[in-house]
This record gives sequence, C-alpha cells and structure tokens, in this order.
Amino acid sequence: RTMVLQAIILLITTLADVADKHFAPHYERFMPRLKYLLENAVAEDLKTLRGKAIECITTIGAAAPDKLRPDVQPIMDLLVRILQDSNSGVMDPSDPQISYMISAWPRMASILQQEFVPYLNLVLPMTIAAAELQPEVVVVDSDQAKEQFDEKDGWQFMTLTDQQKFGLKTAGLQEKATACETITSFARELGVGFADHSIQIANVMRPLLKFYFDENVRQSAAECLPLLLSSAKPISEEALLSVWQVFRTDLFAACEHEPDRQVLSSMLCSLSDCVDVLGLVGFNDEIMAVLMEIIFARLKEHFSRHQERLAAKEDQDHDEDADEDLEIERESDEQVLGKITDVLHALFTVHRSSLFPFFDKLVPIFTQMLELGRTVEEHQWALCVFDDTIEFGGPESVRYQQFFLDPMLNYI
Repeated sequence: RTMVLQAIILLITTLADVADKHFAPHYERFMPRLKYLLENAVAEDLKTLRGKAIECITTIGAAAPDKLRPDVQPIMDLLVRILQDSNSGVMDPSDPQISYMISAWPRMASILQQEFVPYLNLVLPMTIAAAELQPEVVVVDSDQAKEQFDEKDGWQFMTLTDQQKFGLKTAGLQEKATACETITSFARELGVGFADHSIQIANVMRPLLKFYFDENVRQSAAECLPLLLSSAKPISEEALLSVWQVFRTDLFAACEHEPDRQVLSSMLCSLSDCVDVLGLVGFNDEIMAVLMEIIFARLKEHFSRHQERLAAKEDQDHDEDADEDLEIERESDEQVLGKITDVLHALFTVHRSSLFPFFDKLVPIFTQMLELGRTVEEHQWALCVFDDTIEFGGPESVRYQQFFLDPMLNYI
C-alpha cells in the first residue's frame, strides 16, 4: 500500500512539474492531503513516503506560488520540525528524507525570497554536509574487485594495470551534486540576503572546482562563485574583496587545468561574470599578468588541438566514422574560444585601454586567427576582440590597426 501511495505521489509531482502554472487549478484538490501526509507520516518506515510528499508539495507550490502563500508558514513549520525532531537537529546521513529536503529548499526559497533568509541557519548545515561528502575510493587487485565489491552497492571500477583496478563508490554523488545546485540556487535567489554566508560557502565551493569525480559538481561550484560576489557587493567593497580572495586562486587554477571542455566553458563563464561584478577592484598588475598567461596557454592549446584534428583526418588509418567525434570536439573548442573572448570582453569593458599592456601578449594569436585558411569561428571571435579594443580603448586602439584593419575590410 505504501509503495502504491509513493507511486501516486510521484505521478502527481511529475504532472505538476510538467504542467507548471497550468496545474494551479488542482492545488486545492491535492495540497490538504499532502500536508496531512507530511504531518502524520512519522513512522520510521514511512520516511521515504514523507520525503516524496515534501517533493510533491514544493513542486506544486512552485507551479502555483500564489495559492501556496497561505500554506507557506505551516509547511515551513512542519519542515523545520522534521529537522528539529532529529538528534540534536542533525539528521542521520542515511535518512531518505534528506535528499528530498535538499531538493525542496530552492523551490521554497524562490517562492519566499528574502522571507527564506531566517531559515538558512537551519537548512544550510545539512546541505553543506551533503556538498562536502567525499566518495569512497579504493585501489585493489583485480580479484579483490570481483570478490569484495559489488556493483549493486554502487561500486564502479576502471582498470589501472593488468593487476590493479581503481574503484569509486558512486552512492552519494547525486546527492552531492544536488546539494551544490541547491546552494547555488540560494545565492541566486536570495542575493544580499545570502551575504552573511558568502565567505563560508566560498570555502565550501572552491575545492569542488577540482572535484573530478563529477562534472556537475564542478559546474555548480563555478556558477556559484560570481553569485557569492554579487551577494557581498552591496555590503561593502571590503566584503566583496574578502569573498574574491577566498576563491580567486582556485578559479584561476581551474581555468588553467580543467580537462573537460564543457566544464572549462563553465569555468570561463564564471570568471567573466566575476569580472563584471568586481568592476575596477580585485585586479592588480600581478593578478592581471597571471590571468593573461592562463588565457595565452589556452589559446595556444586551441591551435594545438586544431592541428591534431587535421592530422587525424589525414591519417591513412582514419575511420570516417570518427569524423563525427572530431566535429563534436571542434565545436567544443570553438565554444571554449567564445568563452575566452567573453572574459576579454568583460575585462575591456571594465579596464578599457589600461588592459592594453597585458593584452599585447595575446595579439599575435588573435592576429593569426584572422589569417586566410582559419575557421569562420576563429575569424569571428578575433574580430570581436579587436572590436572591443576599438570600442573600449578609443583612440589608443590605433596601435592595433596594422593587425586588424585589412582583415576587417576584407571580411565585410
């Protein structure tokens, strides 16, 4: 009977999620029953049912926020009671309600906005604990992998050598990624209301930029960082710089070393957003020089990867079926190139012609991109960069006209 009820609640949740605002007329039909479950399904064997009720209530609430308003306080009181009824206010990590609650908080935050801020001290500890969860890893011989570790328990193995395997227990990774997304949602929805937690969260997120077991975790961490700056900025310049100093080095390192092209695009997007928020503060000559070295290395890598693809196509053993993979790789590289130019655009917007001494290092590369035979995308992004030198550098941009003027006229 309980499993049937869980399936029904899951169906209602799915319908509310898909129908969104069109589900609002059905609010009164379902919400009283769901609130009854939330309040009365307290037995140990009903925790999963209660968790699904939490998910359903907040999903319907997100679809019908105006109708939820009269019920918000009683629902929040019940959710807080679940937290407070647990041992010392800290829920058992194995409690199935945790994952549902962590997913529910962003929906409630989006509805309550600043009214959600007083609840942060209650909901953040469990969310941070999930975000900081470290997966179990082992290095064992091949026989041990088969005998002692079961895939049903969430273990996945990859071969290191003929005799050794690396094992990762994937249980908990989804909860970790969800917790990171929840924290990012708090920073986005609550703005300055999240400022008191910005330093703490920056310290939680910065090591996750190199959590190579899950790209979703790294992307959420990257997305969160400029939002933390935005929350601190209205407080004071000192508060803004304090947050920036916590994670700047880690974000630079992530932009330099991230191996996944999709995630690298997220890192670069985070960096350009940080520049937008910081404005004229947060960058001295030393920091700017380090950043230009990172961009220079990534641009050189772009050319190297382009040459490797050309060589792969000319190889006698080249499989035509591999063309699709090469095209996907090319598109990923062009996306990264676009994000690099976004970073430069943000820098030019703020620092204008004072960026020129640092940008000079990159000029030969963008000039090369304008040559005949380079890709259309390379022409496009290089022209965008030189256009920024004109728009934001004014008369001083004449120093670059020998590099861009003829190609710009030729490509009209």
